[in-house]
Amino acid sequence: MEGQVKIHLKIWNWFIFIALTFLCGGFVGAVTVSFLQIMRFAINTLWVNVPQSFFCISIFGIKINLYYVIICIIGGVLIGIWQRKYGDYPILLEDIFKIYKRDKNIPYNNLGIVFVAALMPLIFGGSVGPEAGLAGIIAMLFCWVRDKYKSSIVCILKNREKKKRTRLFELIKNPINTFIGADIVYDDQTYTVSKIKRWSAYLSAATGGVLAFRVIAEILAQKGMEIAKLEGFVYTSHELLYFLPIVLLGILTGLIFLYSKKFFKYIFKPLQNKKVLRAVICGLILGLAGTFLPSTLFSGEEQMVDIVENWRNWTAPLLFATGFTKILMINCCVSGGWRGGSFFPCLFCATAIGYGLSTFILANQSFIVLTFMASYTAMALGQPLIIIALCMLFAPFSAILPIAIAAYIGGWLNKKCTI
Repeated sequence: MEGQVKIHLKIWNWFIFIALTFLCGGFVGAVTVSFLQIMRFAINTLWVNVPQSFFCISIFGIKINLYYVIICIIGGVLIGIWQRKYGDYPILLEDIFKIYKRDKNIPYNNLGIVFVAALMPLIFGGSVGPEAGLAGIIAMLFCWVRDKYKSSIVCILKNREKKKRTRLFELIKNPINTFIGADIVYDDQTYTVSKIKRWSAYLSAATGGVLAFRVIAEILAQKGMEIAKLEGFVYTSHELLYFLPIVLLGILTGLIFLYSKKFFKYIFKPLQNKKVLRAVICGLILGLAGTFLPSTLFSGEEQMVDIVENWRNWTAPLLFATGFTKILMINCCVSGGWRGGSFFPCLFCATAIGYGLSTFILANQSFIVLTFMASYTAMALGQPLIIIALCMLFAPFSAILPIAIAAYIGGWLNKKCTI
C-alpha cells in the first residue's frame, strides 16, 4: 500500500457531502429526542395516568399499594425475555469506553435492540439512569456517521474515476463499509481529508443533530430535564471545620455502595443464565422497595428537585432510609439485569442523605449536600472529573473548590480500593 493521498473534492461534491453529514447528524438528534420522548410518555402512561386505587389493599388497617410490585414484576418478565433472546443490553458506560478503546468501533447493527433494552428499565421504574443507554446509542450512531462519511468519500472517488457527477440521494442510499481507524482505504490506496474539511463535516453533523433535537422537541412540546438548584451556598471558616468529616462520611457511604455492589453481584451470579428469573426477582425487590419508599424508583433527577425544594417536610430517618435504600436498589438493578447508568441515581442518594446530615450538622445545608455528594459519588463510581461536572449542574460557581477537592479525594480512594 502506497503513502497517503489527500483528497481534493470539487465544490459540488463537497456541498452534497456536507448536506449528507448534516442529515446524518439530524438522524442522531432525532433518535436521541425520540428516546427521551418515548421514555417520558411511557412513564406517564404507566405511573401517572393509570388509576392505582384499584390495586390498593388494606392489611391490619394499613393501606398498601400493590401496583408498584405488579408493574415491576411485569417489567422484569419483559426485560428477562428480551435479554434471553438478544443478550445483556444496554452496554454499561464503563464497558462502552473499554470496547471503543479496544476496537475503535461500537457495532451498530443491533441499534433497535439496544434502544428497546435501554428503555425498558427506565419505563418500569428501575433505579438506574438514562445515561448508559443514551451513551451507548449515541456511540453507535457516532460510529455509523463516521462510516457513512468514509463510505461516501469512496463513492465520490468511484464516480470521479467514471467522470460521473455524484448526487445526494446516491450518497444516502450508498451501502456502508466499516472503516477501523481514521484513514479511508480505496483500491489499495489510503486517502485523507484535510483537517478543515474534516472538521467542517463534524460541525455540519453536530449542527444537524442539535437542530433536529430542538425542532422535534419543540413540535412534541418536550420539556428539558428539570435540574435541581442548591441555592444559598456559602462556606466560611465555620463550614470548613466540617469539610473533612463530611468528606469522610461520603467516603464511608461510597464504601457501602461498593460492598452492596459486590453483594448483589454475588447474589445474582447463579442466575446469570436464567435471565427471566433474575430480572423478575430484581423487579419484585424493586417493587417492594417502591411500595414503602416510592422515591427509590426511577433514575432520581426529578425526585431530586422535589427533595431540594421540600426537604424540610421530610424527617431525617425518612431521608436516610430513602438514600440508603436507593443505594441498594441501584446495585440490585444493575446486577439483576435492569441495566442502566448509576450517575444520576447516585446523585439522588447523595442529596437525600446529605439533607439528612444537615439536620444534625449546624452548617450551610448546600455546602453539606454538595461536599457529601462529590465525595460519595466519586468514591462509589470514580471518574472525579465527570462527578465535578455533574455536581456543578446543581451548584453555583463558588462551590467548585470544595466540590473538586472532595471529588478528587473520593476518586483517589476509589482507585486504591480493592473491593
